[in-house]
Amino acid sequence: MGQIAYGDLVGAWGNGQPRARLGVLLLMTVTGWTAACSTSSDARPPQPTSPPQTTATSDVRPPLAWTMSPAPTLPPEADRDTPSGAVAFLTYFFDIYAHAFWSADPSRLEDISDQGCKFCSSAIATVQRVHSKREYVEGGRIKIIAAGVAPTTMRDRTVLAARITQEPGRTLSASGSVEASSSPVPSHRFTVAVRWVSNRWIVLGVADAPESSP
Repeated sequence: MGQIAYGDLVGAWGNGQPRARLGVLLLMTVTGWTAACSTSSDARPPQPTSPPQTTATSDVRPPLAWTMSPAPTLPPEADRDTPSGAVAFLTYFFDIYAHAFWSADPSRLEDISDQGCKFCSSAIATVQRVHSKREYVEGGRIKIIAAGVAPTTMRDRTVLAARITQEPGRTLSASGSVEASSSPVPSHRFTVAVRWVSNRWIVLGVADAPESSP
């Protein structure tokens, strides 16, 4: 994993709020896997697109369609209140994020998300909807290709600047038909605010970052 140049990324959280209304970022919804995200300081967050209406079917795919693979484990370096620990935790967070969709189980994602994190809450709600409709998700793995701790005046959090890629993916119905699909994301920049609480990291919010070069 490389180190990212901060430039414009720092400004997204420099005053405690995202600098602008957020764009498309990473959320695997059943209508295309993307949704806007923000922090609890944003009074008017963009709303995810409503999922398409589907008809009921008697051909219910068994829960084994959801992955039974073990959940990602927290790497030792992510269990430290240090800049490198925060960066290691960021990788873990997005591994847990993807696994939540594959397993249709948001409990681990909930455990590392602050209640005020709108990005997290939107993802958790979508996973719950996938579970209730007995849909399942394939693909969409996220890889962080560069990350670092961004300077900030806020002492109650650590702000991480990162660039990611995401594999293509799709959402399937209980009967196996494709409900939605997503194209690969070759590159996307964002910032994530995290906080060390009770000897562990939690995510406070995720914000889009400008794509312009510093």
